[in-house]
Amino acid sequence: MSEFFIRRPIFAIVISILIVILGGLTMLGIPVSKYPEITPPMVQVTAFYNGANAVDMEQTVSTPIEQQINGVEGMLYMKSINANNGTATIQVSFEVGTNLDNANMLTQNRVATATPFLPTEVKNLGVNVKKSLTFPLMLVSLYSKSGVFDASFINNYAFINILDELKRIKGVGDVNVMGGSEYAMRVWVKPDQLASYGLTVSDVIGAVREQNNVNRQHKVDKI
Repeated sequence: MSEFFIRRPIFAIVISILIVILGGLTMLGIPVSKYPEITPPMVQVTAFYNGANAVDMEQTVSTPIEQQINGVEGMLYMKSINANNGTATIQVSFEVGTNLDNANMLTQNRVATATPFLPTEVKNLGVNVKKSLTFPLMLVSLYSKSGVFDASFINNYAFINILDELKRIKGVGDVNVMGGSEYAMRVWVKPDQLASYGLTVSDVIGAVREQNNVNRQHKVDKI
């Protein structure tokens, strides 16, 4: 059969062109849901530990979670990213064709098994498990033309006014703000002065948490 087409190159070229045209016409009629999967589905696990650096995150958060997730059904490989701002991101990739909802459920069960081994602060903030993509579909950059607003203001503007609006758009899976963080406060203490007052770091943390509550006063009219 191959010799037949080798001796008749024009005939082979015409058949190839017809195949390409028919394939293009077929693709126009196939819904996107029927397209074959070409990238491994991914589940992303995110944890937060305020005040921890990358080494602390790797030792106290990422390692216990990775030990439990390792070997989950259909997993290909796993990658973890630990940052100095107290965030840990673990990306679990599964075999092509794996049901992403099922993979998300299996990963969440493994994370629940690792929860008792995590620090109390991490458990209070919660560990997020969600479906993810290997690459972003769109990147949008926000900036101030006049230079009046700094990066912190623009980041928080995106968190408050843009993030939720984009997530509600039909077909959007998730929206992330890259390179930014919400407003926060870092407290530096002087050990010698704490010792002179007979206080410890735990006392300072307790005082900050106590003052971090929203107190609402309700007025009651007397009849």
